[in-house]
Amino acid sequence: MTYLSVQQQLLNMQDKLFRYAVGITGNVDEAKDLLQETSLQVLNKEDKFTADTNFKAWVFTLMKNVFINNYRRSVIEQRILKENITTSFFAADDQISLFCDDTDITLSDLRQAIMQLDQKYRNPISLLLAGYSYQEISDKTGISVGTLKSRAFEGRKRLRNILSPRPAMAR
Repeated sequence: MTYLSVQQQLLNMQDKLFRYAVGITGNVDEAKDLLQETSLQVLNKEDKFTADTNFKAWVFTLMKNVFINNYRRSVIEQRILKENITTSFFAADDQISLFCDDTDITLSDLRQAIMQLDQKYRNPISLLLAGYSYQEISDKTGISVGTLKSRAFEGRKRLRNILSPRPAMAR
């Protein structure tokens, strides 16, 4: 089978492959990426295709395997990201004080306050404190940058409320 015939067969299958990709990813943008990556795999592995076998089945199997490998990779990246947050932020020296609004706050106090936040506010705050940019967090979590900024803003506001000294009760 020549390069042109594999390329032509692949071009003829693009619509079917895209529909399959949307079905397994559940996301049009991810489906486009999957289709592109699968097409590259087909062209790179053309020499592994046997001419007397089912081309369509071979290509769909390649797409499924690319999807599975990408999914596994993203799960590993999420695990590494969570481990990095825990080790880098929570392993810091408790004796360091942060100065905010004329109040000494230790990292221990800050950690405890962050742990009191809802998960949707805790994750962006923790990732930002670990040194990640909004775009990096968005890429890893799949949450839009705008949503992350809103959650970080709300999380910081809630942290200020948790960490602010409470006025003494009048007697």
